[in-house]
Amino acid sequence: MPSRINIFTIASIGIFAFGLEPVVHEVLGHAVVCWLTGGKVILISSTALQTASASRLVPAAGPLANIIVGLAALALLRVLTPQPAIVSAHTDAVADAASGVTRLSLIHFFLYFFAFANLFLATGYILYSGLINFGDFAAVIDRLRPAWLYRATLVIVGALGYRYGIALAARCLAELLARAHTPPPSDTLASPPPASPLRPTTPPPPISAASLSLSLPAARRIIHTACFAGGALFLLSSFLNPISPSLIFYDGLSGTIGLTLGFFLALTDLRQSAAKPHSPATTAQTYAPQQPAPEIEISFNLPLTITAAIFAAAFLIFMGNGIRLP
Repeated sequence: MPSRINIFTIASIGIFAFGLEPVVHEVLGHAVVCWLTGGKVILISSTALQTASASRLVPAAGPLANIIVGLAALALLRVLTPQPAIVSAHTDAVADAASGVTRLSLIHFFLYFFAFANLFLATGYILYSGLINFGDFAAVIDRLRPAWLYRATLVIVGALGYRYGIALAARCLAELLARAHTPPPSDTLASPPPASPLRPTTPPPPISAASLSLSLPAARRIIHTACFAGGALFLLSSFLNPISPSLIFYDGLSGTIGLTLGFFLALTDLRQSAAKPHSPATTAQTYAPQQPAPEIEISFNLPLTITAAIFAAAFLIFMGNGIRLP
């Protein structure tokens, strides 16, 4: 069966999600805190920020901004996530019963990629700083003794945070795919009890192991396309950085790996979940009877594709080459 996942639409989402992450890191994190603490910003680029003075707070602000914004985007995704009993054609997943096709919301996928791009970059950067003593948190712990203890702490915190992010990304992706398998309200056996959007008391939308297995090709296409497009933009911008060619490796390549690897490992977790018919993520609930998985469709979106192309060009021109401030 031919794929209904349009690569240009998904690539556009990846470009926006991955391209906005350095804006959060460099501008909302480093630059804003530098200005608030009375410092002077000399240059802002996608790979680094140059200031007129040294500080421990300014380098720490970049990853911390990523964590805060990533968690906020994830919380918004949760708020916009309806429970199975209230999913309808007017929310985020539109099902065409005649054709067996479900069209999923682009907003939800953008929030998904944007949230975890920020979280993977932040936790990966903490781990990276501890391992090779380079980057934001290497500057934070500079000249602190004993150095091995601080670096070991960064490695442990970064590794645990990155691994938790992978598990959370796999669970959120399963929930997004479960929208394609949630029956309309009239078909549910029993409605789940009401719950707060931020802290639901009901389980996430259920998806059987068979349905999850059928959704894996669509999930792979979505993850691979978004990560390739967004990662290519992130890496290409590092080649334009005006500071040092070494940043192509230390920031561009390493950052691209940190951003994309988490999504690939989340896909691996999802594949393993599909192979466990009794795992909580794949066990059917009484209010969602099993049914054949419809095909997932993400159609071509011309306005989004054009806007993403303009955004990518502007990102390379301004954030890639860097913006010098007077």
